[in-house]
Amino acid sequence: MKKLSVILASLVLALGLVFAAACKEEGAKEQPLEGTYTFESLTYTGEDGTSVTLRAGDNWLLAALTEDTFTFELREDGTATFTVKLGLTVTIDLLWEESEEEGYIDITLDGATEQFPCDGTTIGYTYNGASVTMKKK
Repeated sequence: MKKLSVILASLVLALGLVFAAACKEEGAKEQPLEGTYTFESLTYTGEDGTSVTLRAGDNWLLAALTEDTFTFELREDGTATFTVKLGLTVTIDLLWEESEEEGYIDITLDGATEQFPCDGTTIGYTYNGASVTMKKK
């Protein structure tokens, strides 16, 4: 009798896990990539291996870094805007599309295309030892 109870309990647990996984998979929605992404953090690693991480709310040199310091807007029509506000405001118009590689988007500027990791909640960018992470508003 004890053995039967253990088997039944194991069966119920297994069925529960399968049901929970099926519900999660069915209910899980892919995040739309379109939207506005704002600055979360910047990590810079120098040639000597020294690393510094700055987050929204930190000060850098004479500038206060806010969420709006770096803004990336992806629009449904395939256009995008990247804006930097550090004393002066610089805006760059871009084109974007989902990459063939899952979890990435392709950004095109002046005919040159680069891949950026993007999952619908964050966009990442790395350039000359600096890695910027932006989160969706």
